[in-house]
Amino acid sequence: MRCLLLPLALLAPPALLVTPAAAQTGGFSAGELAAAARAAVQETAPDAAATAQVAARSERVRAVLAVAMDDAPALLTSNELRELTAALGPPGDDRDILLSWLMRGGSVAATSPEMTGIYNPFADGWLVLRWQQVGGMPRLAGAAIISGTVVRGGDPAPLDRADMPFAQALVARRLQSLAAFENVQADSFFALYPAVRVSQTESVLDAARLQVGALARWSRDNRGALVQINRMIRRSADPALLAFPERVRDALSPAVVVRTPEGDELVLQSPAYPALSLFARLSAEAEPEFFALDLAPATGNSSQ
Repeated sequence: MRCLLLPLALLAPPALLVTPAAAQTGGFSAGELAAAARAAVQETAPDAAATAQVAARSERVRAVLAVAMDDAPALLTSNELRELTAALGPPGDDRDILLSWLMRGGSVAATSPEMTGIYNPFADGWLVLRWQQVGGMPRLAGAAIISGTVVRGGDPAPLDRADMPFAQALVARRLQSLAAFENVQADSFFALYPAVRVSQTESVLDAARLQVGALARWSRDNRGALVQINRMIRRSADPALLAFPERVRDALSPAVVVRTPEGDELVLQSPAYPALSLFARLSAEAEPEFFALDLAPATGNSSQ
């Protein structure tokens, strides 16, 4: 089965000191994000129309969890709310912050009309959604959080590799994970999942908690660098910034901080187009250096 990816070219609000629980959509509703997802879908596989439907609905789920969680009762169906609560637990400040962070940096992969996944490569975590067709419309029939290591059959695909830079390792992890997800069968996955539900959910949320905590501490201690980065982004003061549509560029906010022997790297993303990341290499002696990384594979199944 082919994998249908849905990066979007809309925007969410500019904010460099990111606080996921208080994220805003900057005038764009989750419904508009989902409408853009539907417009972006390319029919490239058998059952393309049904796969496109579940992909668009999955993007709506992702957008709501990322930037409009308080409005979820109005934006999602009662069935979707019930299945998501069963998988993710009841709302709460800690859980909501972590889920928002996961979904802001996640993108949708649709392998069939029966199953989609939302993958965040930084936490190496999936939100897997199971779908049924009822009256020609997709209906959420189950949800699960699972680590990328499990989907890849035990391969941890580490990011701190001696043989390649972080960005290259990130691309490798994402492509491995998407390829492995194509081979996951909905029936067998959801039959086996209850036995590992608690441990897998906590494992992925713990990975998100580590990233969110590290970013918060770094942001607190490096406010001057954040102001400088923000100013350079607004001025488009680096050729790498030209890879981003202007309104997407204005929506970039920190997602992850990476410590390397050469110095810190700050990864910025727009929650509406998380596949395109901006890396800012920081130095005490010079202005930040930027490079853009598009995590969407260059295939007929990716839309930008």
